[in-house]
Amino acid sequence: MKKVILLVIILLLNLVSASTVDFDCPNEAVMNEEFVCTLQIFDFEGIWDLKVDLTNNGETIARIYSEEKQDFQSSYYYLKEFIEVGEKEEVRLKVEEEGDFSGLLKLRQGSKTESFDFDINVDKTLEKDSLKEKEEDIKEVNDSREEVSNLKEEIIKEKIVKEQKVISLNQEYNEPIMLEEKLVYESKNSKILRYSVYGFSLFLIFLITLLIKEKSW
Repeated sequence: MKKVILLVIILLLNLVSASTVDFDCPNEAVMNEEFVCTLQIFDFEGIWDLKVDLTNNGETIARIYSEEKQDFQSSYYYLKEFIEVGEKEEVRLKVEEEGDFSGLLKLRQGSKTESFDFDINVDKTLEKDSLKEKEEDIKEVNDSREEVSNLKEEIIKEKIVKEQKVISLNQEYNEPIMLEEKLVYESKNSKILRYSVYGFSLFLIFLITLLIKEKSW
């Protein structure tokens, strides 16, 4: 009977904790790479200090970002007056070792403290996978850009070919007109003038021939 009562008490405590704090943190993280958790507290009063207790073999292996110092510091230390009831804050963390770890989120207000469990897997190979995914994303973007560029080139080429066909058809259509433009009307006076030149030339030849004959006589 005592065991049953103890189990009920533990379950009730877990339910109270679940309704008191919302600590949303990723299940996986990359070693030495920043990741962000969100924290919101309920049913408490006032402002609370924050500490993320994450250790391996008794040594603190996490660093937490301090707005006061504008840098990451050991998570062994509390961030003072970090959160107030009803607020939602970001908790920026880095873990310096790889492995599966169980950590404690600790809230402190004066001599009063509250603790909440969380688990996280840290793997340095995730960084390679992340980089590979980024490279694949970049390759997909470049391939898409190349496809768009090739499509533009094809459209431009098709447009040029169509314009050339239109010009060629226009030239064929205009050729008879150009030939007609080369035909010039010749008036009667121009004909007389043109033939008079030939007549004058014949007259000069006849006159020269007579002069030669008179000399020979």
